[in-house]
Amino acid sequence: MKRFVAVLLVLFLSVVAISIIGCGNSKKTDRNASRVSVTDAQRKRVEAILAAVGWQPGSYTLDVDVSKDTSKAGEGSFTAQAVRTPQELVEFFGASSPAAEEIITSVSSTTGDSVEDVRNLGNWVAVQGLAEFTYPGNTSFKDGRITGAGVRKGKAGEIFLLYLPTTATAPPIAVRTACGNPQTVLPRPAGPVPAGPPPPKGELTPKDPSQDPWPRGNAPVAGGPNADPGPGPYVPPEEMEQPPATPRVNPPPPVSPPPNVHEDPAPAPRPEQEAPTPVSPAEDYSPPPG
Repeated sequence: MKRFVAVLLVLFLSVVAISIIGCGNSKKTDRNASRVSVTDAQRKRVEAILAAVGWQPGSYTLDVDVSKDTSKAGEGSFTAQAVRTPQELVEFFGASSPAAEEIITSVSSTTGDSVEDVRNLGNWVAVQGLAEFTYPGNTSFKDGRITGAGVRKGKAGEIFLLYLPTTATAPPIAVRTACGNPQTVLPRPAGPVPAGPPPPKGELTPKDPSQDPWPRGNAPVAGGPNADPGPGPYVPPEEMEQPPATPRVNPPPPVSPPPNVHEDPAPAPRPEQEAPTPVSPAEDYSPPPG
C-alpha cells in the first residue's frame, strides 16, 4: 500500500512540474513559430503607410512566414540574434542593453512617443518583402552609438518590423530584423517610386460625347442658352433692338485750332558807349621837362 501511495505521489509531482515548466515557457517567444499574426486595424494602417512611400499590393505581405526570412546580419548589428517578430523585438528591449536602449531612444525621439509606447507589442507589425527593396536610411551600432550606414538592399523574403506611432501625424519608423538596426527612412521598393496607384481595371468606359457634350467641349455651333442668364429676363437675339437700316453718317471731324505761333520781339539796340572826357584838361596836363 505504501509503495502504491509513493507511486501516486511521484506521478502527481511530475504533472505539477510539467505544468509549471509549460507556463513559464508560454511567456517567451517560440522562435520555431512560422506565422506572425496581425489585426485588421494594423493591416489597414500599414497598407496606407507603405502605399505612401511607393509599395504596391503584391510587393509585400503582412502574413509573414518567418521560415522564409532571407535577412542576414552584417557588421554593426544591434542584436546578436535576429529579431524576426514584434514579440522577439520587445523581449530584446527588456534586456536593457546599450543597443536596445539606443533603438528605443531612436524610435521615441523620431515619433515623439514615450518609452512605454515603444515597448508596447501592439505598436509593432512585421512586414515581409516579396521583391527586392532598399533601406535608404540604414544605421549601425558602433562604439555604443547609432551611426549612419548608407543604403542597404533588401532581398525578397526579408522581414522588417514597422513601428506604428500613437499619433497619426508622427512619422513611422522601421527596424531591420536581421540585426535590429533602426531606419532613418522607411524601406522603399526597388526602382523609381510611382506617382500613384494605377487606375482600376474594368471600371473605365469610353466617353460618349452625345451624353454630355457641353462639359466635354463638344457643344454644337451656336451653343445654347447660358447657364448663368445674368440679371433681367432673357431676350432672344431676334427680339433685340436692331440698328436702323439707313447708313450711318459720321459727324465731321473736329477742327483743330491753329497752333499758337508767335515771334519773339526783336531785342532793343544796345546804346553806344562814349569815352569819358576829363573835367579840366588844362589843369590835369603837365608838359614833360626839357
